[in-house]
Amino acid sequence: MVLVDKGYFDYDFEKTEMPEPVIDWEDTVMDEEETENLVAMFGIGRKKKPETLEEIQEHIIKQIKED
Repeated sequence: MVLVDKGYFDYDFEKTEMPEPVIDWEDTVMDEEETENLVAMFGIGRKKKPETLEEIQEHIIKQIKED
């Protein structure tokens, strides 16, 4: 036989209705730039490709300095 405090286990639980969250689909969708920025924080994703000759040259110089 187990003696327990009945007052400890007797609760008046009342079920309450929780309102459904209203989520607008357009507020949750990220555009491509936001997605790339989010993924870039983890080191994943496409890097910006150099477009001009100066950018290509700077990119190559940075790679050489890193090695």
